[in-house]
Amino acid sequence: MDEETEGALNADMMERLGIPIDQALRFGWHNVYIWAQHLGQGTHVYTYRNEDEAAYASQLHLAAMLADIYDLLAHARYGQEAEKIKYPRPWNQERMRIGKRKDAIPIADFDAWYYGGE
Repeated sequence: MDEETEGALNADMMERLGIPIDQALRFGWHNVYIWAQHLGQGTHVYTYRNEDEAAYASQLHLAAMLADIYDLLAHARYGQEAEKIKYPRPWNQERMRIGKRKDAIPIADFDAWYYGGE
């Protein structure tokens, strides 16, 4: 069973249950299977099954941390003036707009506007 996930199941069992996969017989393979089906984001099995999504989520998490660090350093250096130079969060598409005009469209709606879809 662990060959299917290239060791990810064993890693999750060791981290979360404290037992290696060769001890799974104590619980029964069906119970291990049910447990593994409920492993969420941040687990080795989830990352193995959803490589693209997990990679994007980890990059987004890193970008968010770096933006927060930038804001903290700016606040330490400039004090209250740092609010004016707060690092823009590119993943927050609801607030960002294309263009400077008041009637500019949100980035999230750009594809629908450009390609003429809904």
